[in-house]
Amino acid sequence: MRFKNTFFLIALAGLLPIYPSRASTNVRFPTNTSLVSVVNETLVRTQESGGITQANWQRHPKIRAVRNLVQSVNAGLRKAAFKTSKRQFEYCEPYEDTLRKIAVDSRGVVRRYEKQAGSEDSSLTWEHYYDDSGRLRFVFISGGAVNGAHLEHRIYFDETGQRIWESHKYVKGPEYSFPEVWPDEQLQKVDPAKAFAAASRCPEPKVRKRR
Repeated sequence: MRFKNTFFLIALAGLLPIYPSRASTNVRFPTNTSLVSVVNETLVRTQESGGITQANWQRHPKIRAVRNLVQSVNAGLRKAAFKTSKRQFEYCEPYEDTLRKIAVDSRGVVRRYEKQAGSEDSSLTWEHYYDDSGRLRFVFISGGAVNGAHLEHRIYFDETGQRIWESHKYVKGPEYSFPEVWPDEQLQKVDPAKAFAAASRCPEPKVRKRR
């Protein structure tokens, strides 16, 4: 009887895992903070690999990168970190430039280029932002028309110069005939310095020097 009981206990012991009497202090389990970090990294990778949509564009990493660049350039302007120049022209015909502004960094790269133009019934301002390699990354077009329309149009570009998102919104008044997809020929995608220095069909008032 004792032999049978001993055999039963040995067999039972073989079926059960053996645990140490104390848990090892070397074993670590992920905390809530590390788990959140992993989830966030996964979401970022998913967004980067996925396309930009109406639902995610405002928080998409590629759009955020462009916004950060714009904020950096604007901060540089406030700190007078760029050399800025301005040219003004009289109105002589529809949508010839009436104003040009340029901001150049210490390496001679144009970081921002602005122009204004209009007609008898509408006017627009184009604000172009470039990265430190001189590539166009963002254009903000704003303006309005005599019917009370006020437009805000945004175009985002990636490092290759491709449009990644475009937003067309009337923030006030009715709509107008401004294009929902802005033509490339109306954007200063390359050579903003050349565009700034170019001659205009409209006269440029001479700046009187102070005596």
